[in-house]
Amino acid sequence: MADFAKALKQGFEAVDVVWTARLEIEDVFARLSAAVLEVTDGKVRLELREASGLAALLPERGGDILEAVGANERKPLAVVRQSNAGYPVSVQPAGAKTGYVAGNREELEGALAELLKDVRIAERIKSLAAEPDEKG
Repeated sequence: MADFAKALKQGFEAVDVVWTARLEIEDVFARLSAAVLEVTDGKVRLELREASGLAALLPERGGDILEAVGANERKPLAVVRQSNAGYPVSVQPAGAKTGYVAGNREELEGALAELLKDVRIAERIKSLAAEPDEKG
């Protein structure tokens, strides 16, 4: 006979693990954005935006879009896919056929550091940082 109470407790434990992973992932992306803000003198921030419409339904384009946001423009940097359990997280740079898969915080930080080193990505961020703001 199934022990439903035990099964539910195991489900609760699994939820706690997932919530911890998701908070950890959010923290990594918040620190990433803060670093970009600092290096660009507050001119560029990074945002994760949910894919919407048809793009959200297509497996090759599904996931969240990591964007660099300047004063006047947004530029996509990568597609970020997170499993229901939090990890693994895949990061596919915009325009690339392959990307990075991270199974934990350290790997995610490493993948995002590699993303920032990519000349195509750094160029997008740098061009936004060089934009004049709307006032001038």
